[in-house]
Amino acid sequence: MATRKKLDEAATQQARRVSKKKTARKADAPSGKTKNGKPGRKSYFDGVDVEAICARIAQGVRPQVAGAEHGVSPTTFDRWLAEGRAGKSPELTEFGEKVARARLIAEGKLVDRVRKGDGKAISFGAGKAALELLSRTVKAYQPKIKVGIEEELRKFLDVARRVLPADLFAAPLRELAALDDEIEE
Repeated sequence: MATRKKLDEAATQQARRVSKKKTARKADAPSGKTKNGKPGRKSYFDGVDVEAICARIAQGVRPQVAGAEHGVSPTTFDRWLAEGRAGKSPELTEFGEKVARARLIAEGKLVDRVRKGDGKAISFGAGKAALELLSRTVKAYQPKIKVGIEEELRKFLDVARRVLPADLFAAPLRELAALDDEIEE
């Protein structure tokens, strides 16, 4: 019985020591209020090295990859950019502006590399690789393809109408009309 009493007493003393440590930690901890004065956890954004992320983006690394290298998930990175565009906080707005600037720097470096070109007899060098990367990542550098299907079809039908007898020309048109009716049903 005495042993049990000693164990209970030891457990109570241990609980008091732990409680005192927790109280001491709480006193040393920040107030638990965010910048707008509301209670909550401190923003994760405060501990991020924005300059290092933007430096990697300027080197040509995709923004989400640069963020991941510094411990920021792609989802969080995209959310910060969206909140910055929405003007939710000055810090996130500035973050978005810095990321946009870094992207433009990376684009400029790729354009410079493309302009420098590859040497003679190089089938796929750094210049062509830079051009390929630009065309895949920046919409302005994507190849412009104009498809003139309607004009080509109109030319084909005009020629077919001139050279085919009326009954032969009408047969494919009837089949196409039937297909259109089936699709509408």
